[in-house]
Amino acid sequence: MFQATTKRIFSKLDNLQKMLEKIMKNQEKMQDDIKSVKEEVAILSYDQDCVYSVILESAQNLLEKIIYPTFDQFKETAKSFMEKSDINFFSSLGYR
Repeated sequence: MFQATTKRIFSKLDNLQKMLEKIMKNQEKMQDDIKSVKEEVAILSYDQDCVYSVILESAQNLLEKIIYPTFDQFKETAKSFMEKSDINFFSSLGYR
């Protein structure tokens, strides 16, 4: 009887250890996932700030010259502004 109880205890301990290993492995994966999400959020936040800056600067530059710009004029002004101010941002637009 004592041996059977001891075997059951050791069996349960082994099962708990296996479960703990699985949990730890899942936590490591979750940490990696969270890290990649944080990096993506940082990139998207940077991109959003750049987009606001491009829109604001382009609109200001264009409105100094033309009262009612067309969409194509605004697009060209924004493209020109991006090429001059932040080449990394401009090149990343094709990436997404």
